[in-house]
Amino acid sequence: MKIGIIGYILNPKSGARAAIDLAMSLKRLGHEIFFYAYSIKKDPETIHAFKKAGIKLFLIKKSEIPIFNSIVDFRNLFTLLKRSRLDAVNTHIPLSLFLAPWVAGLPTVLSYHGTQFDVVDERLIEKSPITDAVNAILNVVIYLKTLLPVKLSTKVVGISKFATREVKRLYKRDAVTIYNGNAPEQFLTKGLSPLPQSNEV
Repeated sequence: MKIGIIGYILNPKSGARAAIDLAMSLKRLGHEIFFYAYSIKKDPETIHAFKKAGIKLFLIKKSEIPIFNSIVDFRNLFTLLKRSRLDAVNTHIPLSLFLAPWVAGLPTVLSYHGTQFDVVDERLIEKSPITDAVNAILNVVIYLKTLLPVKLSTKVVGISKFATREVKRLYKRDAVTIYNGNAPEQFLTKGLSPLPQSNEV
């Protein structure tokens, strides 16, 4: 199969490693892999490893246009996806980039890493009524931005048992567990046959 994997950045020293490892694993299973990511923080060693493995790499320059940056990024990724003529896409990225394969009409498997709420607390030592209010507003935005990809995806994969349980609890969406970087033979190797229903893979 021709499988596109959409990461955020091409750097294994971050949460983006899951997409990188998955690309390598699927390539070893004999698939034709197309990898898309922003060009920021790219890792030369990973670029070399992809070239050696025969993974086609597309680095997208992140738009710096105020307000319209997400629209520009969406358009650039959408154009690349249409040119690649993929059979399916696996995505690990934010809503703005998730919409590109969805609008392109591609079967999309979302790798769910989890939803992080109360982001203001990470930057402040002391809580206050103001920070609680800001967190409450941001939590709604975070929830909705995650809800759309979860609901619109063809399939959802939890990267851990915890993530699989969380996506069911928060978004009422069934998922299967495929651990970071693991690509068992059941994962999109025979067209788009249903993934195993058990959380054990």
